[in-house]
Amino acid sequence: QTTMGLLFMQLLNHTDKLAYQSKEEAAILQIFKYIEENYKNSSLTEAAKLLHYDFYWLSHEIKNQTGKTYTELLQDKRLSQAAYLLKNTKIGVDEISKAVGYENKSYFHRIFARQFGMSPKKYRDNFLSILQITLPDDLFVVVVSTVSLIVSTASSRVADGLSNSFEWK
Repeated sequence: QTTMGLLFMQLLNHTDKLAYQSKEEAAILQIFKYIEENYKNSSLTEAAKLLHYDFYWLSHEIKNQTGKTYTELLQDKRLSQAAYLLKNTKIGVDEISKAVGYENKSYFHRIFARQFGMSPKKYRDNFLSILQITLPDDLFVVVVSTVSLIVSTASSRVADGLSNSFEWK
């Protein structure tokens, strides 16, 4: 997930080099970039103003192009960032909820559990217990190599899929 996120961020940083097939494609990529950079304090109203799009047109296009609402896209980003922080830091759950843009802790816990099937604490505990499995040294190398290969293959497939969707200038 981390590698995919980094790859996606890298692609978003080069959206200025894409020749868009339509205004709609340009708008959606700009929205993805806006959410990626502003997920903590993001709003569709602010995005529409900043990107010079009509609020209602942009809202409709996001749903039409992605199958999700702006709020759902924003929530996906916030929750994936929260999951990343739970797995990779020792920051408390309540601090993480604020760090990703949720002031209401109980709401954060509820939507996190809906998305991941468990509470944030249980998610962290499950991840940490997986990491603490003791394996023989040579088996660990095989597992790490296999995971790296899977992530690398998935990343290249996503990159290929995205590059085939757009024409590079």
